[in-house]
Amino acid sequence: MRAIETLALNLRRTPPFDLDPFTHMRVELTEKGKMNINFAHIPEWDSWTGLFMRGVSELSEEEARNPELSNTWGIDVEHWQKCRARRAQEPYEK
Repeated sequence: MRAIETLALNLRRTPPFDLDPFTHMRVELTEKGKMNINFAHIPEWDSWTGLFMRGVSELSEEEARNPELSNTWGIDVEHWQKCRARRAQEPYEK
């Protein structure tokens, strides 16, 4: 795990990630021993503790209100609405 973390930190400093570094990375080891690696860039304004590989703006209102659905501590509706409005004004690709 530590070796993968070190490699990921080094990868963030190389093209194309050096210009727009990823903020989330998921490493999955399949039953056949193959590694699947996914990257996402979630701006700080759209991030939330416990919300992984998704922005607050991607949640439905039900997911934002219900921590069990989004695996978070719960997001207040006002913050969720601000993130949705900002993403409409400043769209980004993960």
